[in-house]
Amino acid sequence: MATGRAIEVEVEVVRRPRRPFLSTRARGPIALAAGTLLLAALVWAAFSVDTIQSAYASLTGQVISVDATTKSFGVVAPGDPIALTFHLTNRGSKPIRLVGCLAYCNCITPPELPYTIAAGETSDFAVAMTNPDREGQNRDQTIDQPLVLYAANPAQPEISLRITGEIRVNPASATPVP
Repeated sequence: MATGRAIEVEVEVVRRPRRPFLSTRARGPIALAAGTLLLAALVWAAFSVDTIQSAYASLTGQVISVDATTKSFGVVAPGDPIALTFHLTNRGSKPIRLVGCLAYCNCITPPELPYTIAAGETSDFAVAMTNPDREGQNRDQTIDQPLVLYAANPAQPEISLRITGEIRVNPASATPVP
């Protein structure tokens, strides 16, 4: 049986010092300028818009902002009417024309299109959803349906919305959201 020998090897690791991308003197003024610019943008957004979502829309260049991109109708019983309203605000200086709507379910009925939202105005986008009676079915249903609005605006051609809620067979457990 062969026995192994241990061999000692001494290795010296040489590290070169890293050069900073910017000199220490230049970092301070650049960081101060960037921080000041960010603070100015946040202050402008806070005082020129009414919600955080609107501030985000303004900072990202969106012309149309929505009060909430996801709306829930809560819990309803089969056969109860379902209607939701999205509040669309035109934050631009020109009118925006909504030209189409894509609902992934034929149970969703958008309002008549096309229509125009004037500059600086808010318009209600009411969506109805059919909710058949479903007699004889003992199955609850969770709804999560996307909805896409199309605008004649190259800066923001699509607006994604979502409708959620539950349809419960037991009417005692149904509590619609106002």
